[in-house]
Amino acid sequence: MYCQKCGKPLAKEEKSCGNCGQSVGAATSDLVQEGFSQPQGIERIWSGRIGRLNYFLGSMLPTAAIFVLVSLWGVVQLLQATFSSSSLDLVGTLINALVGLLITIFVVLFFIFHTLLGIRRSHDVGITGWFILLTYIPYLGIVPALYLLIKKGESSVNLYGNPPSERKFFADVFNY
Repeated sequence: MYCQKCGKPLAKEEKSCGNCGQSVGAATSDLVQEGFSQPQGIERIWSGRIGRLNYFLGSMLPTAAIFVLVSLWGVVQLLQATFSSSSLDLVGTLINALVGLLITIFVVLFFIFHTLLGIRRSHDVGITGWFILLTYIPYLGIVPALYLLIKKGESSVNLYGNPPSERKFFADVFNY
């Protein structure tokens, strides 16, 4: 059981939290705890917990968008090489620059989005969100990434909130 106010672990026999003084109510349960305040504003995007499947599928969303953009860029390159003329060179260069810029933006957004999902997934297995930074270590990052994909989340309340509820995919991924 955890304190409803500060989140400190409590023994079952404790009547109040030794850390903040909050009294422990009789309605507090080990499986569902209503005491966690709902995060407001920008804090919502990294707070809470997310399950394995929605973490994996949520990581695939920006990957699919990057794949589409790179495919589009390949088609533009092919058309430019096939129909090269002096009048189309400027248009082709502008389109290449625009698609390259879009790919760069999507890659940066992918890293931000993946980090935010990873923080929530780390919370689900009961570890700090800083753990997600280990996935960005070249070659070795696959180990913590696989850990987050394979490890089952805690089934009870932990320091980071209640277990993930059964929500629709986009509601869970975007935390709205």
